Amino acid sequence: MRRLPLLLLPVIAVLGLLAAPALSLERWRPGPVDFTLELADESLDRGANAGATYVSDPIQTPKRFDLMGLQWADSEEPIGVWIRTRDGEEPWSPWVEAGNEQGEPASDGVWAGGADAFQARFTAPPEDLEASFVNTTGTATPVEEAATELRDAANTAVLATVGNAVAWAQGASGPPSIVPREAWAGDDCPPREAPSMGKVDMAFIHHTVSTNDYRPDESGAVILAMCRYHRNSLEWNDIGYNFLVDRWGKVYEGRAGGIDQAVIGAQTQGFNSVSTGVAAIGTYTSATPPPEQVSAIASLLAWKLPAHGVPTTGEATVTSLGGSSNRFPSGEQATFQRIAAHRDAGKTICPGDGMIAQLASLRSQAGEREQPLSSPGGASQAPQGDQPVSAEIHAPKLEILRSDMERSRSVLDVHAPITARASGTAGVELYAAQQRHVFDAPVDSQGRRINFRETIPTAQARLGTGILTIRYPGDADTRPQELRLRAANGRSNLALERPRLDGGVLSAGGTINPRATGVVRVSVSYVHQGQTHVVERTAPVAGGRWALAAPLPPEDNMRIAQRTGTVHSTTAYTGDFDARLRGEAQSYQVLGAP
Repeated sequence: MRRLPLLLLPVIAVLGLLAAPALSLERWRPGPVDFTLELADESLDRGANAGATYVSDPIQTPKRFDLMGLQWADSEEPIGVWIRTRDGEEPWSPWVEAGNEQGEPASDGVWAGGADAFQARFTAPPEDLEASFVNTTGTATPVEEAATELRDAANTAVLATVGNAVAWAQGASGPPSIVPREAWAGDDCPPREAPSMGKVDMAFIHHTVSTNDYRPDESGAVILAMCRYHRNSLEWNDIGYNFLVDRWGKVYEGRAGGIDQAVIGAQTQGFNSVSTGVAAIGTYTSATPPPEQVSAIASLLAWKLPAHGVPTTGEATVTSLGGSSNRFPSGEQATFQRIAAHRDAGKTICPGDGMIAQLASLRSQAGEREQPLSSPGGASQAPQGDQPVSAEIHAPKLEILRSDMERSRSVLDVHAPITARASGTAGVELYAAQQRHVFDAPVDSQGRRINFRETIPTAQARLGTGILTIRYPGDADTRPQELRLRAANGRSNLALERPRLDGGVLSAGGTINPRATGVVRVSVSYVHQGQTHVVERTAPVAGGRWALAAPLPPEDNMRIAQRTGTVHSTTAYTGDFDARLRGEAQSYQVLGAP
């Protein structure tokens, strides 16, 4: 037998040591490398690029990176940012708009898939600029790249012999195949703290602002890089998305906490606690997502939403918690499709026009595959006691949609929707036949309503109509509100344009049942120094129409300018005794938080 030259033995030993970590029955992953660059002194030239004013010089990085992002000091106005990258002498990538998901002074993480230079442009010059980089493909330096090639070859040979031991998660209740978090993260992106639980009323669709030419075996590296950027650079608890789906339709578990749980992510500011977020890996500003990717997202949501007791079709009305990147101020209720786009709720182009064009097909596929609904309100749905809520005390938006007096049974039947945050009891008073009948009615925060069938005195029932007053006392998160309407059997058909408060003048108008007489009352409520104030104005009803243009007192205009939250209005018609028309009310937000 021929002997190996002695000089080759050290080389073989070194190669064996390098390959050893990859001699495993599981898919080997190179260890991630993070690094940063301080760019505070980097000059920014004014440029003529569309959508941006300030452009950096091309910046060479000390190591190759797969994903990068930028952070800067807080500024009075949001700063738009675009990033492009290149590797060696290759052409520059396209400019990518990289607005942050949560409206922070930072960009999204932009996947480059191997680059050693970047250039950035901004709508305004940022201060204390810093760049963060992550390499998850083992190519940060030439030495690491060589070691990665050796280890990948060794691991591939082992798996070809004994098979891949990494399994996809398959729940007993019917989830699709989902790559578990351990397969792409291992111990390389542990959450900072235990996950928080909310509820799942709907889903938001995202894209990840990354190249679309990643390989199938790179999907896990893309997700790990995003996770480390979200956790380490943006200092979030974990990766923002609940699920991610690659171009080949492979679904990945995102934020830790359990695929069947209502884990609160960081994916749609102001609505994270009532939704789940699914990100398509890629950039679909103009490109069309592959059918496999769209189909996989549909199958995922056809299981995920029904697992939390909600359908995939129809609409969901949820309350905004506000935020700088949110289209809806804190406390305002917003209505979305059950499967909605991130841009529907946030000031963003996400998930891009290409994905938007596919949403109708995605919803249709999800509806066709929808699994049976589970019982809502289970352990995975209930918000925790420390669930973040709006800091603003907001109007409860109490309305009375039905207020019938059943003469034959001496019953007052009332259905009054109210915001989901309202809790406790409301005081009810019926004034009719010169009598006051007073009682308490429970507030159903789950059903968002005050419903009751109250037995009333015979004399009141015989009259067939009366003034109904519901007083909601408010709670720690909700302002008090009082509605005074007529209980009767005919509709008043109150319709109005959204009230406006401009220059201290309250304007509103609309139509009503032609038989109606009297006035329409428009009240404005706001919070100043912790106290709720209400201003009421009336508009006469004539010929089925009404209009209002009334200045508010100077003192109220000053308080509204100094308010601590949003300003709401309630428009109500008390009802008409002779025409037996019952009252109706509608609530709107007229000014956002200051």
